[in-house]
Amino acid sequence: MTDIARWLEGFGLGRYAGVFAENGIGTDILTDLTEADFRGMGIMLGDRKRLLRAVAALGTADAPAEITPTPQAREPAGGVQAWRRQLTVLFCDLVASSTMAASVDIEDLQRTIRSFQDTCAGVIVRSGGYVARFMGDGLLAYFGYPLAYEDSAERAVRAGIELVGQISSLRSTDGEQLHVRFGIATGLVVGETIGDHAAREDAVVGETPNVAARLQALAAPDTVYIAGSTQRLLGKNFICEDRGAQVLKGLPGQVHVWQVLGERTTGTRFEAQQSGHLTAFVGRERELAHLRELWIAATSGSGRVALINGEAGIGKSRICQRFVESVADRPHFLVQLQCSPQHVDTPFYPVIRHLECSANFAVDDRPEVKLDKVAALLTVGGPEKPAYLPIYAALLSIPSCGRFPPLELTPEELRNRTIETIIWQISDLSRIRPVIFIVEDAHWIDPSTLEFIMRFVETVPTLPVMMLLTFRPEFQPPWLDRSFVSVLRCNRLGRGETDAIVSQVAGNKSLPQDILDQIGLKTDGVPMFIEEITKAVLESGVLGEQNGQYVPSRPLQALSIPATLHDSLMARLDRLATARDVAQIGAAIGREFSYRLLAAVCSPPRSDLPAALTQLTAAELIFSRGVAPDSSYTFKHALVQDAAYESLLHSHRRQLHGRIADALREHLPDSAETQPQLVAHHLEAAGRAADAVAYLRTASERAMARSAMAEAKSLLHRALDLQSTLPAGPETRQRTRALEALLSRALIAGSGYAAGETRAALRRANNLIDADTPADEQMPILYGLWVAAYVESDADQQRRIGAKFMAQAVRHGENRSLWMAHRLLGTTHFTTGEFRQALSALDRARELCGPALQRSGHSRFSQETGTSLLCYKAMTLWQLGRLDEARTVADSAVERARHLADAFSLTYAIAHAVGLIAMFRRDPDATRPCAAEGLPLAEQYGFTFWTAGHRIINGWAMTSRKDFKVGLREMTEGLQQWEGTDARLWLSFFLAARAEAFAAIGHHEEASADIERALKVSEETGERWADPEVLRIKASLLVRSKPREGAREAESLLLRSIEVATAQGGLSWRLRASCDLAALLQARGQDEQALALLTDAYASFGRNYDEPDLNRARELIRTLQAASGRQNDHRYDLCRSAS
Repeated sequence: MTDIARWLEGFGLGRYAGVFAENGIGTDILTDLTEADFRGMGIMLGDRKRLLRAVAALGTADAPAEITPTPQAREPAGGVQAWRRQLTVLFCDLVASSTMAASVDIEDLQRTIRSFQDTCAGVIVRSGGYVARFMGDGLLAYFGYPLAYEDSAERAVRAGIELVGQISSLRSTDGEQLHVRFGIATGLVVGETIGDHAAREDAVVGETPNVAARLQALAAPDTVYIAGSTQRLLGKNFICEDRGAQVLKGLPGQVHVWQVLGERTTGTRFEAQQSGHLTAFVGRERELAHLRELWIAATSGSGRVALINGEAGIGKSRICQRFVESVADRPHFLVQLQCSPQHVDTPFYPVIRHLECSANFAVDDRPEVKLDKVAALLTVGGPEKPAYLPIYAALLSIPSCGRFPPLELTPEELRNRTIETIIWQISDLSRIRPVIFIVEDAHWIDPSTLEFIMRFVETVPTLPVMMLLTFRPEFQPPWLDRSFVSVLRCNRLGRGETDAIVSQVAGNKSLPQDILDQIGLKTDGVPMFIEEITKAVLESGVLGEQNGQYVPSRPLQALSIPATLHDSLMARLDRLATARDVAQIGAAIGREFSYRLLAAVCSPPRSDLPAALTQLTAAELIFSRGVAPDSSYTFKHALVQDAAYESLLHSHRRQLHGRIADALREHLPDSAETQPQLVAHHLEAAGRAADAVAYLRTASERAMARSAMAEAKSLLHRALDLQSTLPAGPETRQRTRALEALLSRALIAGSGYAAGETRAALRRANNLIDADTPADEQMPILYGLWVAAYVESDADQQRRIGAKFMAQAVRHGENRSLWMAHRLLGTTHFTTGEFRQALSALDRARELCGPALQRSGHSRFSQETGTSLLCYKAMTLWQLGRLDEARTVADSAVERARHLADAFSLTYAIAHAVGLIAMFRRDPDATRPCAAEGLPLAEQYGFTFWTAGHRIINGWAMTSRKDFKVGLREMTEGLQQWEGTDARLWLSFFLAARAEAFAAIGHHEEASADIERALKVSEETGERWADPEVLRIKASLLVRSKPREGAREAESLLLRSIEVATAQGGLSWRLRASCDLAALLQARGQDEQALALLTDAYASFGRNYDEPDLNRARELIRTLQAASGRQNDHRYDLCRSAS
């Protein structure tokens, strides 16, 4: 321990030892220090006064000539202090010391080694290094500990070069020249300061010291060998010779080795790295000028969107800040959303956070107080809108307190209304004055906020709104093709822009040119690096003010200019010794943290917490908002937080995260309740996996209740990853099974029923079913497996799983499962074209399904099961020719889904009961709800499978209206998307429909390929319900492409179609095929045969319907009657009564 450190310890101020050392303060100048000096060093007011008294005591007549430590200073507390940081390790060895020992007296050897050690220690300490250990004829030194330097690697290498020269000038007692060799490596280490006084040792654990030691052994006498990890930090400042990749004893793999030949005497690192690249850098005035042009357009009512893209630290946020400052003279509203990496799965998190801040919520605010604040906030845009408050209250999880009735909205409606309300509110503001709307760090945006932004972007052109959205390159905005959207890509700055930022940070005071050169050299044109490193220089104490400019106050070599941003931030943290641990705790909490949570986590409680936060704020490592204890703090940059966090030992991180999670639950229960995923994050980081899984499950269930399936999927994957780390056992098995089942529900909605990841989740869940698994857990899993087989169109697998489902339902005797089993049986029969059996099973399911059960299935299966039953019954009735009943049941299915207000079930119902039945009937106008509601709903909630289905249906409708170009594109893209989910359900029917469209425009080859594939799919899968229609369409294609030679084959295909339809009980398919065959026979003059065929098919309906196929049949029958003279034949009364 140095004299200055012992002196500080004597007054209980030993925590400032690092600050004094960094500023080059020794015992010789203590009495020259003033309060201004101490303030510049970042020392708190009270401690400044204590130091001034202590310094004054040194200046008294009876003060001792040397500083004498107090007993407290002589005996500091012992124990182990652990630390984690990047370190450059230097290992030095005296060559041939063993030979020397054999040839000289032991006392002479001791003097030689002592001379060697003293020379090494002097150079190392002067270079800013730390001698960790003498080992006889060698030593171990650290650069970057106990204080971080921006150029630790350069210091170590420079010390090695200097020592090679100095040691070679030394002689042993027998006149022999001494020789040394050095090994230097850089890397992350964990260190411990163990013991006290003579027993004190600073030991490090990690690969870096071993690499340095092995490099030293590899080096020749009087050489310095360095690892590639060190060479990369040197730039072009040293001449290095590549020694290639070497295998070092005891170390895995190879290490790239370099020999340092010397320090460069000409050129600069800046010139070496930046020459020829400056012209590629773009200053910020051009971007600001462009933003101001967009602002002028926006203020006139033509809103604009500016997408600001760039790497971390490049200055995206600063561009936004400068833009806002530049238009401060124009009245406007400013709305800012900040996305968070810890809340990528929290719906609307940036919006919620913005509202809480804008309304000035306090932690102890009662619900009614919060409501008052929100209501006051809503009056900013004009008179309060009563409809807004309940929506915002729901978003902010504030109870109504009797001020308004409960919202009678489903999760989907609430989600949609929330987005609409936010957009309306911003629109209201824009009618008073223009709005600047900023979204920061969109690469961390949650899906729900992204959906809001996507919808809001579409309204921007009609409003006086200027939207700025910042993001890193990994984020891909979906609005790049909009005419009102501009993209600003932030490149690195040139030297001129770098100097301008330095000047601004320095308060427009000039800095010495050599310091400016080093800043330009180190920052590489990244604005955040420039700003932070300039501040580090100003705080380092190497500069003093003189005549309105900064001048060096001590030699430049002691200047702490970081080599990387990490080193820069660690140097600043090291200088704020008393506040560093507070910054570390805050970093563990997150980018933003509250005073209350921070105080609850500190253990033991800290009376100096406000002072530490003030110190961090003054150093501009964090920003503060509000007054303690209701204050909150934000790290100025995410990388500042990262640097503080990464300096924590992993064991300490785990402890901190555990305390944070406990504090959230015990001291901030509202936050824990509304943000279970945040509690889960800290529990996970604390290594408390089981507790984290429980919170992740809760968070996923809440996300699913809001139809936020993307967030739910992400949360469940995290939960399962954690679950896999837990010990095996019945409880773990049960939790894993439940999580997999939940995941399958989210995947069914988001990826599709038969998607590979959906089936994999279902299989994993099914494999975890055992004899003890309750029925209510088994049945949804079996259902999911059945649906996957159904959508894959695997009829055999459907039957097997359906039979197992039925057996389980019978064994458990649960009515809910029994009626579902009959529903699955009915659907399977429909798939295989057994329509009568299908109706029987579906009717039985309907009988078993009491009113209380019809709604309860929704939470166990992907869509509400009563709706799906009605859909399949409607389709079955249509096939059986009971057309009015089919229409009634179909309407009931849609009405039911709409009443339930479940987005997935409504999308499902519209596709089945509207879209498919419209295709059955060949009525394109009836599909309009698919385009108007079904498709937007599927796209809004990310239902990939149904997005594809609705696109196919819409495309078919377009081709039926003769819009072949757009319609065929929609059908083709929809089919690609459909098959992309591994679905083959309905594929033969869809392919046949597209074949008809191709044939209509004369693309007979494409039509033929589609129809042949449709037949093949039907054969492979066993899905037979559409076979009669596929055969009929193939026949029509033959007639179109080969009117003469294809007629006989077409007749054969139509007869086969009628035969299959008759066997299936499919009156509707049979009638359509009969119409086609009758027309074919009529064309050949076989009117009698055609009339008999068609009349029989028509009469099977038993009554008249106003349906396209029946209307066509009636017209054709009348024509055939007239041609054959059978107008008065009573067998055709059915037809006449319809006229």
